[in-house]
Amino acid sequence: MAVVLLLAACAPDADEVPAPRTSDGTAPVTAFLERLHGTESDTASRLRATEELVASCMRREGFDYVPRPVEVRERAADGIPAWGSREFAERFGYGAATESVLLAAQGGDEPSAAPDPNLATVQALSPEGQDAYWTALLGRQDVSAGADGQAYDWTTAGCTGWAEHESDARTAVEDDPDLAEVVRAAEEIDLAVELDARVLSALDAWSRCMALRGYDVATPQDAEAAAYDAVTQLRAGGELRDDGSVVVDPAALDALAQQEVTMATDDASCRESGRLDEVRRDTRADLEQRFWDQHGSDLEQWWAARERVASDG
Repeated sequence: MAVVLLLAACAPDADEVPAPRTSDGTAPVTAFLERLHGTESDTASRLRATEELVASCMRREGFDYVPRPVEVRERAADGIPAWGSREFAERFGYGAATESVLLAAQGGDEPSAAPDPNLATVQALSPEGQDAYWTALLGRQDVSAGADGQAYDWTTAGCTGWAEHESDARTAVEDDPDLAEVVRAAEEIDLAVELDARVLSALDAWSRCMALRGYDVATPQDAEAAAYDAVTQLRAGGELRDDGSVVVDPAALDALAQQEVTMATDDASCRESGRLDEVRRDTRADLEQRFWDQHGSDLEQWWAARERVASDG
C-alpha cells in the first residue's frame, strides 16, 4: 500500500501532460499482470495440466483416473458492443434490468459443469474401494479446519492437493515476500488511478454533467450500482416460487429497464464530454510506467526464473 500511496502523492497536476503509453498500447504493469494471472483460456490450460497431474498421481496410487474435461465456452459476441460503450448503454444499459435481453443476445446462460468421467468407475468399486479412492484423490482433510483457523495443508489433500501444489509452485509469488509485496502494490494501482488529481478532476466534471441531467451520483460506479439496487428492490417484492426463482411485475421491470438505459446513455455522454475514460487510461499509463521504472527489472528477473522452473518441471 505504501507504494500505491507514493504513486498517488507524486502524481502531476491535472494540467500536466501524462507519460506516453507503451508501443503496443498496453501499460506495462497491466501487461505483466495479464501475463502472470493469464486469460480465461490460460486458466483452462492450467486446469487441464493440473488434471493430468492428478491422473498420474492416482495411477501411482493404483487407481484409474480420467482427467476431468475443462471447457472454455465463448459466448456469441456478434453484434454485442463493448461493455461500457455508448452503443452498449443504448441497448442494454448496465445489464441489470436488461439482463434477460443481454443473456439472449449473448447466447444464453453459462453451461452447466461437465459430468465427472470417473463416477462410473468409482460406483463399481466396493464400499472399501470407494473410500480408498476418495482418500487417494482428496485425502482426509478436516472440513471444519477452516472454521478453526487452521491453514490448508496440501500434503493431507491427496492427489488433488499434490497436483494443485505442483501447479501453483510455478507461479508461487508468495514464496518471495518482497516480490509478493511489489505484486500486491501493482495490483492496487487501480486505487492510485482513482485517487490521482487528474482523474478526480474528470470525475468531478462527470458528476456535474450528470447532475444537470437529474442524477445525484459521484462516479459511474455509483450510477451502475443504483441500477442494480433498483432491480434488487423490485425482486424483493416479487413472488418467490418453489424452485427459488422470483417472479416480478414485467411492466415494472420494463420501466426500470428503460430508466436504466437512459441513465447509462447519459453516463456515456458525460464520460465522453469530460474525457473521463481517456483521462483514466492516460493516468494509468503514467502511473504504471513510473511503477515499472522502479520495479520492472525485479519483476522480469522473477518471471525469467519462473519460466526456468516451468521448463525444468
